[in-house]
Amino acid sequence: MAKQKLRRKKIKATDNLKQVMADYFYRMDRISTGKEEGKLAWCTSVGPAELLKAFDFEVHYPENHGSILGATRL
Repeated sequence: MAKQKLRRKKIKATDNLKQVMADYFYRMDRISTGKEEGKLAWCTSVGPAELLKAFDFEVHYPENHGSILGATRL
């Protein structure tokens, strides 16, 4: 049986999601360095993220950040 060459189909939302995530991490950086007003909170996957968002915190999820770095091989 002949091997078929697999083609990778690009997901249409990929570029949009990359921009959303870049904006999210750049905003956290600006807040943490004092370049932008805001409150920043570190939250685990089982933490009260909704409560933090209700109090206007920008929420950082380290598990997600680690996953992104691993997936992009950074």
